[in-house]
Amino acid sequence: MAESTPDRHEFTTRLPPHVFRELEGLFGSYRRHFRGHIGASDMVGALILRARRDHYGLMEDLATYIDVRDAFQKEGVEFLPDV
Repeated sequence: MAESTPDRHEFTTRLPPHVFRELEGLFGSYRRHFRGHIGASDMVGALILRARRDHYGLMEDLATYIDVRDAFQKEGVEFLPDV
């Protein structure tokens, strides 16, 4: 991870395995189009930009993901719905 600078805020999050695999898969296939490493902050920044463009769709996706999260916590089911 890059060095911390005074004008940045850091937060730690723990991802379930199915979410981590999806993020790696989604961004990993595009690494060749960008110079350097695509990090977690880059991924979050991209998600924020997408959320600004389609916040209603994001809220629908959030509701769906909460259902997936609950199933993962209760039953250990590891999947994200196909889009």
